[in-house]
Amino acid sequence: MKPALIFLLFIAFTGCMHQQDKTTVMQNSNDTSENNRTVIYKPGFGEMMENIRLYHAKLWYAGQNRNWKLAAFEIHEITETLDDIRKYQKERKETRYLDMIDLPLENVRISVEQKDSVKFEKSYAQLTKSCNECHRITYYEFIKMKIPGKGPFGNQQFGVN
Repeated sequence: MKPALIFLLFIAFTGCMHQQDKTTVMQNSNDTSENNRTVIYKPGFGEMMENIRLYHAKLWYAGQNRNWKLAAFEIHEITETLDDIRKYQKERKETRYLDMIDLPLENVRISVEQKDSVKFEKSYAQLTKSCNECHRITYYEFIKMKIPGKGPFGNQQFGVN
């Protein structure tokens, strides 16, 4: 009888120890994933530049339709994405050239704020030229931006009404 009792106590004790170890492992595992959660996903440079390309086009359509609120929003999105590139891709050599876009983008922002269509078109053309100059300097000259033609955004209304 004593050997059976000892055996049962051994099983119970081992089971409790095993459960405690499992909890500790899971706790450690959770701690590790929580600590690494901020570095698991790092947006790619090209991915962020593609977003800028979309915002660039939508900015044009908003300006052409004198939807100044939408144009201001798209400028904000471009600025925010440029800031993200500077934050998440600071080791990339291309990132150091992003400053050349700041002044042309600011000029577009001013034209939008003033609701001046003529200034908007001129400053937008200069912004586009600056994008292409940055692409040239960073050896991505094969990526050429242009003033958008007929738009791919059939699911969005750009007019004010």
